[in-house]
Amino acid sequence: RPRFDSKGFLCDYSLGEPARCISHMIIQPTPDRAFHAVNLLKKHDFAFVKCSNNGRFRYAILAFRSLEPRAADNRIAASDSLEECMTFVMTDSGGIKMLKRELWAERIRLISVPEDHSSNVTRSVKHANDNPQKNETKDDWFLPSVISFVPGHSQFDDLSALDRFS
Repeated sequence: RPRFDSKGFLCDYSLGEPARCISHMIIQPTPDRAFHAVNLLKKHDFAFVKCSNNGRFRYAILAFRSLEPRAADNRIAASDSLEECMTFVMTDSGGIKMLKRELWAERIRLISVPEDHSSNVTRSVKHANDNPQKNETKDDWFLPSVISFVPGHSQFDDLSALDRFS
């Protein structure tokens, strides 16, 4: 079955929309706690991601986590040549932003979702998609070559989330 337990879905936000209120974000008291909270994000979870050009936090969905080559640096051992990154889809047109692990605590904020809102959305999405599929496992994951959004394409657009069946 496709994954419909994405955390942080807000039906009144569009991808790339700036946070309207600071209360929509969870701000951790320390960078260490912020890092540990952000590190729990899974594929298809939503978060606010800080834009480097204007410093605003924008609504985004985590497309995937990956290991990427580090920039050339003679001080880094060969065994440390990869670093963990998160790639977020930032816009309806598929714009992405990749963040290195060292920036997670500073540039990613979890969504503050009222409990009743998130459970109603999850229930509605599960009901909307009743065709059974096999459970997705880590071995089923693949790197998509293209991430595309077509607004207004489905009757369930306000409930849609990226998945490997799109």
